[in-house]
Amino acid sequence: MSEPAVAPRKPHRITTKIDWWRAAVQAAAVSSSASPGKGTPALSTRIPMPANGPLSTSTREGQSTRVHILDDPMPDYGEHEATDDPLQVLRHSTAHLLAAAVVELHPEAKYGIGPAVQDGFYYDFDFGGKSISEADLPAIESRMRRLAQADIPFVHEVLPRKQAIEEFAKRDQIYKLELIHDKVEGDEVSVYRTGEFLDLCRGPHVRSTKDLKAFKLMRVAGAYWRGDEKKPQLTRIYGTAWQTQRE
Repeated sequence: MSEPAVAPRKPHRITTKIDWWRAAVQAAAVSSSASPGKGTPALSTRIPMPANGPLSTSTREGQSTRVHILDDPMPDYGEHEATDDPLQVLRHSTAHLLAAAVVELHPEAKYGIGPAVQDGFYYDFDFGGKSISEADLPAIESRMRRLAQADIPFVHEVLPRKQAIEEFAKRDQIYKLELIHDKVEGDEVSVYRTGEFLDLCRGPHVRSTKDLKAFKLMRVAGAYWRGDEKKPQLTRIYGTAWQTQRE
């Protein structure tokens, strides 16, 4: 099931000034006005940003702020996998670690995809309308470090398609079920287990969470599932990871 690896592309950064004349400004409106013709990229901002709906419901009328629009290419299923580059493998594994930590802290969370990208990684989550901001990142990072220290192996399994569907269905992971339906061909599905956490993935990964020692969560953004503005807007958590702290 391996495909040639797609090299991560550096996102374009556009900074625009937004005047909050209304309390609720939709992400799509900001994107289309600042980056016309480019679809709806991820929006990274220092203000609170709910998983669904407006960028902020707490800004005062007439208040201005700056929003960074990160035009990240949205990789399709499998495009970020099947690379032997050690740093990309490490970052992809750290994305899995992030998702495992989020699910422990927020059992209701639904997880989308988590690729390695330029200088780091991200993972997209649906928190069911719960607002997640950069203030939540220290707690998530702390849980990641606890899981890293636990020396949990990354275990590759190839499941019969029916079993894979059952596994993700009992976890209520609707985005993984959609990917299996739309993107996985044949009767076998490649997954990775990290303790209780299960992800749809072809790898490769590091041997254990203990191999992940130098990482940091950086920011929160919003991104439509599979890059489609007609689909749910998810919360994207960005991080960076390196072989050593010195890097």
